[in-house]
Amino acid sequence: MAIPQNPAIEDELKRWDLESKKADLKNKRWELLFKLTGLLTITFGIFWPLYQYTKTLEKEREDRKERQVREDEQKRKEAEAALREARKPFLQRQQELYFEAATLASKLSTLNLGAEREAARKRFYQLYWGELSVVEDVLVEKAMVRFKGEFEKYERERANNSQASRQELEQRSLNLAHAFRDSLARGWGYDRGSRD
Repeated sequence: MAIPQNPAIEDELKRWDLESKKADLKNKRWELLFKLTGLLTITFGIFWPLYQYTKTLEKEREDRKERQVREDEQKRKEAEAALREARKPFLQRQQELYFEAATLASKLSTLNLGAEREAARKRFYQLYWGELSVVEDVLVEKAMVRFKGEFEKYERERANNSQASRQELEQRSLNLAHAFRDSLARGWGYDRGSRD
């Protein structure tokens, strides 16, 4: 025997079944959302401190590099100052001899024959062949050789009773003084470049 079915009850049961399924689906969505939120929170909780840790390490590394650069620069400056201080006696002696040689070259370029010029000539050659060779740099050495050559040329021309011009000798004397100046500037750490 068949059970009579009431269409209204059947519709009501279908509606309840549908609403029940909708409620289950809604609950599953909320459950999924809460699980996803929890997973994101855990993931964030793990990766955020890791990110902060790596950023902190990176910053510390950069700070160490900057400190090292500053320390290296300070050490370099201290080393340069110590080197300058250690070289000071040499540089002072170099300066004394350069000034003396410049004075002698100017006397040889401007004075006429006489005892003072002869004394300047003797002392110039003493410096040229001795003391100055110890302290001069390559550019000063070249300037000294040029001046000596010009001086000897002037002396030969004068000895042969010709009218020797002092102009080139005076220019070589000036160039020599400039070479002394530039060498001193380089030695004391104030490089101005060099001239011929």
